Amino acid sequence: MGIFDKFFRNTPSASNFKLEKHQTDYKHFEALKENGHERIAVIPWNSPEGRALMVKSIYHNSFFFLAHNYQTQINPFYSSVASMVTVLNSLRLEKGVLPEVNEKSFRLFDRATGELKEYEYNLYTQENLLNDETDLMVKKRENILPKIKDDIGYVDFAKFNPGLSLIEVMEILQIYKCKTEIHYAHDNFEMGVNNFITHLKECTLSNNKFIIANFYGAVFGLPQSGHFSTIGAYNGMKKAKALILDTAAYKTPWYWVEIEDLYRAMNTTAYGGAKRGYIIVEDSF
Repeated sequence: MGIFDKFFRNTPSASNFKLEKHQTDYKHFEALKENGHERIAVIPWNSPEGRALMVKSIYHNSFFFLAHNYQTQINPFYSSVASMVTVLNSLRLEKGVLPEVNEKSFRLFDRATGELKEYEYNLYTQENLLNDETDLMVKKRENILPKIKDDIGYVDFAKFNPGLSLIEVMEILQIYKCKTEIHYAHDNFEMGVNNFITHLKECTLSNNKFIIANFYGAVFGLPQSGHFSTIGAYNGMKKAKALILDTAAYKTPWYWVEIEDLYRAMNTTAYGGAKRGYIIVEDSF
């Protein structure tokens, strides 16, 4: 009996489900029109079909670490920040290699002693990841999360470049002493997909190496444009799929998406002209 069978004993085979079963489950996703037909490109991770994909996959070890440390983004521009925090805590929480965040300590009154007791809260968060060093070395916080309107007026949207690029995410992770590999989507689609699958298998079997994907979600019906999320699992049966632990949980819960659809979404041009892609992150400690 596999580890997931304990949780999903009553999960039917994925082959027993038709597309219509989950067509309306994710109402925020738009159907893709191909050759006169429509299809929903994602499968809800907790639907019967989504559970069957997990049960039948051997590439899901990373899920247990990422899911435990998952954070949804705290604002519309922090999908990259939420992904980095999820990965850093997944790599380091069990090791105890966490930042000392004094301003996040809490003082509570201890009734037993009648004194104030301090409780440490040392964890990577979306509020402490970016700091003076990342401002200096990569991008200032006020440019990542800009004000739409200030005392002068509205911002110039021609110069509006919030969030982070793929290479900026890599640079921040390197500040935190992570080993990183950046992979931009390749013009040779078949070769790029094959390389991506190789990396997916390697990372989803691991507990110390994770993938952060950068993609243009509208390509497969996502109600977002440029976006970052971690990948929790891979299923290579029939049409290969990846489990996206989407950071925008307020509107797009986790989902399975076909690898070719995901790679097409990565094979797009971000602000500044660079291709999107993915980063493999490993700890150096």
